[in-house]
Amino acid sequence: MPTRLVVPIDLDAFLDLIPFDPYLNPPWQGCNPLTLADVTACRRPNPGRRDWASDSEPTTTHAARVAWLARHWPNDGTDPIEVEVFGGVTVNDGWHRIAAAIARGDHSIHVEVSGVLDEAAAYGFPICDLMEA
Repeated sequence: MPTRLVVPIDLDAFLDLIPFDPYLNPPWQGCNPLTLADVTACRRPNPGRRDWASDSEPTTTHAARVAWLARHWPNDGTDPIEVEVFGGVTVNDGWHRIAAAIARGDHSIHVEVSGVLDEAAAYGFPICDLMEA
């Protein structure tokens, strides 16, 4: 049975492990490359309103969602990026949150790792530290 752990990892190291850059080659269908300027331009006057889905243009929609998350998502492990490690590293959920962490300048990110933990440790996830504790 696969095991799941939530661990913090250096954001730059994590970005080196994943197949997409959410800005240069976003994983969302129909979305052009994003810039931090796109995200900044999408900041809504009402920060509590989650209305990114109202935009019809995919790039604007995703930039608006990233902008909202950059202001409101707590990168504290309560809503981690879901990653599976099995013959590679796959992000199952969390691309917008990854982009938000980049936009905010976060130094680390919390990920929920599932799959083969020995392989995850070999990729650099701090699994060994948790196993020894």
